[in-house]
Formats: sequence, structure tokens, C-alpha cells
Amino acid sequence: MAKLSGILVSYDSKDQICDVISTDVISRFIKASSNGGYKGFPSLGISGSRTEDMSFRQWLKLTEDQGGVYVDNVRKNSAAEAAGVKKGDVLLSIDGYSIDRRGYYQHATYGSLFWGNLIRGEKFAGDVVTLSVLREGKPLELKATLTREEESSRLVPNYTFGKAPNFLLKGGFVFQELTRPLLESFGENWKSRAPLPFLDALENPHKFEDQMDRVIFLSGSIPTPATVGYENLRNLIVKKINGKEIKDMKSLIDAFETKTGDLHSIEFIEDNFTIYLDDTLATTVDAQLLKRGIHRLSRAE
Repeated sequence: MAKLSGILVSYDSKDQICDVISTDVISRFIKASSNGGYKGFPSLGISGSRTEDMSFRQWLKLTEDQGGVYVDNVRKNSAAEAAGVKKGDVLLSIDGYSIDRRGYYQHATYGSLFWGNLIRGEKFAGDVVTLSVLREGKPLELKATLTREEESSRLVPNYTFGKAPNFLLKGGFVFQELTRPLLESFGENWKSRAPLPFLDALENPHKFEDQMDRVIFLSGSIPTPATVGYENLRNLIVKKINGKEIKDMKSLIDAFETKTGDLHSIEFIEDNFTIYLDDTLATTVDAQLLKRGIHRLSRAE
């Protein structure tokens, strides 16, 4: 009798590579969702690097028989942070499964798998795992209670199902909130075509999280009397408006309400670049845009 061996989720005919969701993962999902209390896949909250380089291993004080991944970053408010994991630790094993220098462990059924499967493929949110780490050459054992990273807490959300996008139109300038679907709109090769600062925010949120809760950027402009000379500006991350730090779309809208004179200053992260928007012209343009059929000029929900 034929049995399900997995669900094919992607296939590259050119390279003959496919992604398959295993029956183990499917069974765990069915079990977790059967009582209506499904919380999603758990997260440890770290990013790591290989420890193959001999000089790097010597600096980390790793012995010849030790593998492990170097902890590059510990996400704020994550399970790893709560457990006491620190940047610079070497994660040697999870629940007794040794992790090699490339970040892989040996699964009883599937062989060599990446270490993340020990969390997302084997555990539920709320489960406790034992982490064996090396810190400055000394072994340490930590207990981590796994949590699920909510999309609402991500710097760059992976999806925005059932939610309209946040935005602001000001004097013809269009400000948006960075999301993964927006990055994917750059085309099939978005991982190489999207602006580098956007990709950096997606892959390395820790670089930005102390400054902002969401990445707000100038996506472009409508030609108006207020945007003359700025028509070609696009895809620039906003740092400050009128001297106020921008944390999210609401703070952007609020900052424009702060009048410091006849001009609004808009400062971007890139090269500390600053432009100026005439408030009188912007107010006139906004009124005209509403008259010409634009339903609303902003959303911050």
C-alpha cells in the first residue's frame, strides 16, 4: 500500500533540486493543531557561523574533536537570550545531538541535517531544550524554553496576511514599510536585485533593532511642486524626520506633524543624506491628491 513520504513544495528542473516537507514535520503539525491550540514553529533566536577555519577554532579554544557553530547574534527577547546565550558562544550540541563544524548533526532517519531542524523540526513552542555551549574555552550547559517569533515582532515581517500595508503620502513622497513580500516584488532574483540595505535588514535585523521596530523607507515620489529635484530618489531608509528618530510608520506620521519651521527635514540612513520638504507646498499637494481620488494619505495599523 502506497504511503505518503512527503509533500513537494518546490522543484528546480535545471539543477534537479527539490524541497520536500517530511512526514515527520507533517505529523507534528497535525498533532499540534488537532486541539486548536497550534502556535506555529518554535524559534531559538540565534544566528551562527561555521567553525571550520583552523585559526578561528584556535581563537575559540575548540579542541580537535569539537564541532559547533559560532553564535553571531542573539535576537532580542528570544528564547536564547532568556536562557543566557551570548554572542561569541559556540553552540556544541542540542539535547545531546552534537553539531559539527559546518552546523550539521546526524539524524537517525535522514542522516546529516542542519542544526535548526533540532528546533523547528523536532520541538514545539514551550518545549525545553538543553544547550551545550563553549564560552571563552569553558563548557556551559543552559536550558532554553522555546518560543515562537511572532510576525508582529519582526523588523521585516515575512507576511502580512489579511492586513493592508502601512504607508504615508506627504507632498508627493511615498513612504512604505519594508516586508518580505515587498522585497519579493523586485522579481525572481530579488535576493540579488533588491537594495542591499533592505537585504541587510532582512538577514541581519540586529543591526537595526536598536534604532527601529520597522524599516520605513522612501519608495519613490509623485512629480509635484514639492518634490522638484527629488524625482529620482527611491528606496532610501528613513532615519529621522524633523530631528525625531523614526521607529515605525506611526512615528513617521507623528514626526511630520511636528512643525519646526517652513521646512521638514528628512534624514536617511544612507550616508546621513538629508533632504528638505516645504510644508506649505506639501500641504497644498496633499489636498489636491485627496481631491483627485486618493482615498487616504496614510495608514499606520
